[in-house]
Amino acid sequence: DGQKIADQTGVHWDVDAAGNVIDADHAKAGYLLVFFATVKDLDKYCDPLAVADVKMECRRDDDGEWRITRFDSGQIFKRG
Repeated sequence: DGQKIADQTGVHWDVDAAGNVIDADHAKAGYLLVFFATVKDLDKYCDPLAVADVKMECRRDDDGEWRITRFDSGQIFKRG
């Protein structure tokens, strides 16, 4: 689904996701984020704008809910 940002519509694709359970309350995940955007109709065409390696860590809180405790990304491609 597209996300409207001012007059720009963007789409994020999470590709090649991989996860690793460290223990019952701790997990790590990584994926490749591909970002496309357009100022025109998204259903016709959009441009690739960025690609990033994303690393996340999650921990289970005392209430039993999982929370993202680390979110790090390195942009490996950015359209000028």
